[in-house]
Amino acid sequence: VPLIAVETYLTRSFSGRDIATARWHQRVMGSWILAIALLIAALVYVWRDQLVAGHGDLAVVAGLIVVAYGVVVLARGEAAGHEQFRPYAIITGAESVLRLAIAVPVALLVSTTRALAWILPIGPALAGGWWYVTRASRGLSTPILPAGETTTPPDSPTRFLASTVIANGAAQLLLAGGPLVLAALQAPPRDVSVFFVTITAARIPIVLA
Repeated sequence: VPLIAVETYLTRSFSGRDIATARWHQRVMGSWILAIALLIAALVYVWRDQLVAGHGDLAVVAGLIVVAYGVVVLARGEAAGHEQFRPYAIITGAESVLRLAIAVPVALLVSTTRALAWILPIGPALAGGWWYVTRASRGLSTPILPAGETTTPPDSPTRFLASTVIANGAAQLLLAGGPLVLAALQAPPRDVSVFFVTITAARIPIVLA
């Protein structure tokens, strides 16, 4: 939910003429993503017995996944704001394709859930990182405004993120918050898995509608 809000805000910010302010917003959003990743990693580690069968290293994986997908939304937000829709589509498609391309040989050679978990951040990190490697070649430099012309910077990204996350988070609370509540109540891993699978299955009609 927070990552969707990041992409939406950056699209708006980069669609304006004040690219310097948009770059600053991008750095602020990057700080938000890093803070969220650290929080998620800490929660998974604290409740590692209930969530990941006691494997503390998977808390690191959880944090890396947030960072990797954070790179994707930062890149897609900038690409959409610049109306670079072809790179946007490449980033979106490459994330899934790369993840699958890496997962298949790992599953065949190692065939453990922990090994598959560790490769999950690689696809989105590569897909989002591609935008920053190729961005300079697209001529996306800071525009020079005519003399005397000023721009009004967008609203504070902190206010936007906080309000959007709260609003959208309410709809996702049952799915995202339920497993954490069960973990806090010391529910066994089996119950956490059953809850997550059941709620996810119940959301399928909503997604397809």
